[in-house]
Amino acid sequence: MATTYQLVDRTLSDVRGRSKRRAGSFTIPAIDSAMSTPKSFFATLLERPEPLSPLARYTCYNGVLYMALGAGMYLGPPSILSVVTGTAPEALGSVRLSGMSMGIIGWFYFMGGRTGRDSFGLSTVVDRAAVPFLLGALVLTGQVPLQLVAGVAVLDPLLAVGAYLIWRRSTRAEG
Repeated sequence: MATTYQLVDRTLSDVRGRSKRRAGSFTIPAIDSAMSTPKSFFATLLERPEPLSPLARYTCYNGVLYMALGAGMYLGPPSILSVVTGTAPEALGSVRLSGMSMGIIGWFYFMGGRTGRDSFGLSTVVDRAAVPFLLGALVLTGQVPLQLVAGVAVLDPLLAVGAYLIWRRSTRAEG
């Protein structure tokens, strides 16, 4: 149930300095108790339009890939992570931090793809195109080992090209 409040005897001045009395009202909607329940939260979270565009599906699949790679980096055994990433066992915290970040990015890609908006899929093309330059600067300044970022520096732009080509193909088919 909404509550309406009345504003009366409010004095306003116009451009010429004359005073005017105005009355007005505003409404504050009642808080729906159903919106605070976990069922409603998760039902809203899991909504998606039908059918998803090819680019939206591709973005979802990329999100799943990123979450899987991130989970592997975060949960992987130290001996394997040291060999694969070229980092010392005592520096594996940064690898796990990278895995956590990749997993979160994957979650956002997955959920963004589920919105069905091609604008989200195209925004991933832009950020992925910047990745090799940003990671290359870190490698060139010696801040991260090449082994740690080489896969992402190559994979991200390739996935960006894939997203762009899927979008181009679907827009040509529509128009």
